[in-house]
Amino acid sequence: RDPEKLKQYLYTLAVEPVHAQVELRYGFVNQEWELKDGKTEQLLTEGTYYYTISAEDYKTAEGSFVVDSLHSDTTIALTARFGRLSVKSDSTDLDGLAVSIVHDNQQQILEMPVVNQQCALGQHVLQIKKPKYHTWKQKVIIHPGEHLEVSPVLQRKEYKHHTFILLEGGYAMNPAWSAGVML
Repeated sequence: RDPEKLKQYLYTLAVEPVHAQVELRYGFVNQEWELKDGKTEQLLTEGTYYYTISAEDYKTAEGSFVVDSLHSDTTIALTARFGRLSVKSDSTDLDGLAVSIVHDNQQQILEMPVVNQQCALGQHVLQIKKPKYHTWKQKVIIHPGEHLEVSPVLQRKEYKHHTFILLEGGYAMNPAWSAGVML
């Protein structure tokens, strides 16, 4: 293309999360764009632009977009590399108890309450044990960027008491009898 005949267009780029860093490449020119509330507007020469967008705790996105009379904006949402998990309960006194979190055969023990804990994506098995209570166990799936809140309620074990009466008696060589009741 003849550089003198290339047109310029106002182009809007929107990015999630809003704190991401944007690096752009057009031909042999590299630029860093500053976002305001996750957006930027630039006057760009028509053509293909290559981007690298990164943010802490997110997967880096690389790709391209075209600027011409038909294309004036792009929205790019990064995928989180983690999720978050909170485990707390109002109905049972669980403060100070340990919660076991197992993911990919790796176990992590945390003290209750667990607040906004960063977790890998995928299935996790949560387990809490407390004396005189049934073990609480639950499978959860952590999705990208999700903050999952779990509120376990432990069930108290019911103990059945049985009463037996044992009558006991005996006779010794002397003529005295002995007897008793055991409860």
